[in-house]
Amino acid sequence: MALRVLFCHYAVVNKEGFGRTFMLARELAFKGHNVTLLTVFPAGSRKIFPETEIRDKVRLVIFPDVLPDFLRRTGFGVLSLFLKFFYVSNKPFDVVHADNGHRPSGGWPARLNRRLYRSVYVTEWWDFFGKGGQFDDLSFVKKITKGYYDRLSEVADKRNADFVVTLSEAMKVRAIELGIPNSKLRVINGGSDVRRIEYIAHTRARERFGIPRDAIVFGFIGMNEGEFNDLIPFVEAVRMLKNKLPIVWFTTGRPLSVALKKQYEIGEELIELGWLDYEKYSEAISCADVFLLTQIDNSLNKTRWPNKVGDYLAAGRIILTNPVGDIAHFIRYYPDVFVNCGFSSQSVADEIMRIYSIKNNLIALGQRARELAENAMSWTSKADELESIYIALVKHKNEGIKKP
Repeated sequence: MALRVLFCHYAVVNKEGFGRTFMLARELAFKGHNVTLLTVFPAGSRKIFPETEIRDKVRLVIFPDVLPDFLRRTGFGVLSLFLKFFYVSNKPFDVVHADNGHRPSGGWPARLNRRLYRSVYVTEWWDFFGKGGQFDDLSFVKKITKGYYDRLSEVADKRNADFVVTLSEAMKVRAIELGIPNSKLRVINGGSDVRRIEYIAHTRARERFGIPRDAIVFGFIGMNEGEFNDLIPFVEAVRMLKNKLPIVWFTTGRPLSVALKKQYEIGEELIELGWLDYEKYSEAISCADVFLLTQIDNSLNKTRWPNKVGDYLAAGRIILTNPVGDIAHFIRYYPDVFVNCGFSSQSVADEIMRIYSIKNNLIALGQRARELAENAMSWTSKADELESIYIALVKHKNEGIKKP
C-alpha cells in the first residue's frame, strides 16, 4: 500500500535534527511511498518565495520567513508557519508526521491537515523539554517565553497524537507515566546513513587533515561548548596520558573557546576540523581509530538519543562510552563495539591504555561496527518500523470510517 506521507520539520533545512527526519522520509520514499517534507530557509538565505526540489525521491518544500534565525531554528517562524498552513490546506495526506510536534512549525500544520482530511497524526518526542529537563537550564527570559510554551505544549501535543515515537526507552517510560497508552508508543533510536557515509577501513587522509599518521586518534562529531561538559573525563585523561602515548583527538563542529582550552590545558593534541562539507565528511571521520561518547548521567541524556552514534557506526569505528540511557543496552549487547568506561578521568585513561594495547585489532572491530550500521541500525530498518506503524494506523482509521 503506497501512502501519501507528509513530514513537518520544525526548524530550518539541513539543521536542527533535519538529518533524522530526512533519512526517514528518504527511506520511505525509496520503499514506494509518496513523501513530502516541509521545512524553512535559514536567515541569510534571502529567499522570498517557497522552493520545491526533489531530493532522493522526497518532495522537499522549503519556506521563507522574516524572523531571526534563533526563532526559525526553534520552530517559531511566523511567515513560514502561515505558508505551511496554506500548503497543507490544499493537499490531502494519509499520514502527517511532525518531528517536534509541540513546536508551532512542526505540529500545527500537521494537525491542521488531520482536521481537514482525517489524516493520521504521528509525532516524535526528541528531548525532555519541560521541568526537570531543558527548562531547568534556561535563562530567566527563556523560561518565561520558550520554556513556558514548552511546558504547556510538550505533553499536550503527545496526548493529542494518534501515535508517538520516542527516541529512548526512558522517554517512553516518561510518556506512560504521563498517561499516554503503551499501545500508542514506539521507541525508534537514530539510524546510520550507510548510503552516504563511506566505510574506509584503512584511511589515507590523516595528513590531509593535519592529523599525525601514527597516533592513536579519537574523534568527536558535532562539538559545541554545551557538549564539552560530557567530555571532561576524556579531556582530563588525555592530559594524564599525552606524555606517555602518541594520542590525538579531533572534533567537527564549533571550535572551543581559547578560555576553555586554557582552563583544561588543551594543546596541540586537539585538531578542530570545524563544519565539514559532505564531500569531505567520510574521509575526515575515517581518520579516527575510536569515537567518543561519554555522557553525564542526567535526565536530559537519559531521554534523548545521541545522533552521532549512527555516523560513528557507519564510519566503522568502535565507540568509547559510558552506560547512560539507551546506550547501556548497546554496551550490553555489543560490548566489542561499544567500549564501556566509567565517567571519570581514571576510568577513561585505563580504557585508552587498553585500546592502545589492542590497536592492531581496531580495524577488525570496526568492521563489526559497520555491520551493525548496515543491519539493525540502518535508516532502512528504522523506516521499516515506521512503515508498519503507518499502515496499522491507516488501516485502523479506514475500518473506523467504514463502520455504520
